[in-house]
Amino acid sequence: MFHINLIGDCMKIGIIDSGKGGLAVAKQIKSEKDQLIILLDQGFFPYGNKSKEVLLKRAFYLSKCLIEQGAELIILACNTLSILAYSFLKYNLRIPVIGIFDYFIPYLTLNHTLIGSKTTISYAKENYPVNVIDGTDFIEAIEKKKDIRIYLEELKNLKTDLLLLGCTHFLAIPSDAYPLPTLNQIPMLLEDIKKAREISSS
Repeated sequence: MFHINLIGDCMKIGIIDSGKGGLAVAKQIKSEKDQLIILLDQGFFPYGNKSKEVLLKRAFYLSKCLIEQGAELIILACNTLSILAYSFLKYNLRIPVIGIFDYFIPYLTLNHTLIGSKTTISYAKENYPVNVIDGTDFIEAIEKKKDIRIYLEELKNLKTDLLLLGCTHFLAIPSDAYPLPTLNQIPMLLEDIKKAREISSS
């Protein structure tokens, strides 16, 4: 089961996530220039422990639902979904798709640390020289509105130049709550949305 929320009335942008990460992304990218179609696939939360086959089928089905709602651009607001389904959707849909994980690629270096789901960090560790942290329990705590202070406290002992927030659920936490420098994909995402908007209106 999933829920669809509509915000705005201009260019239609579809957002797919398994939970609160999608809402967090929507909150940070919302604009009077766009209508956001937010698809929260909470019945499949978390995506991070699902197989590639399951997520490919699910992502394709949900993307078709968004296209039926008039989406002109689809954002995979989940790093796991971006890793596993982005290429497939890019070549099989008739509208543009953005997978947010790729924004992190230039930052996946030895002096940085990526926190995310098991699938996200496994992929990153296998392909890039980056340190990783399994954030599965942290992500679940955010989704289920549990106390997250213990997870933030653990980050105080982390020795890294930059913490890459590899799950959009982490955007639900104010940036100043993190005890060290962090990076998320929102600034890069906003740039690509701007480009898509210009193409759509031309």
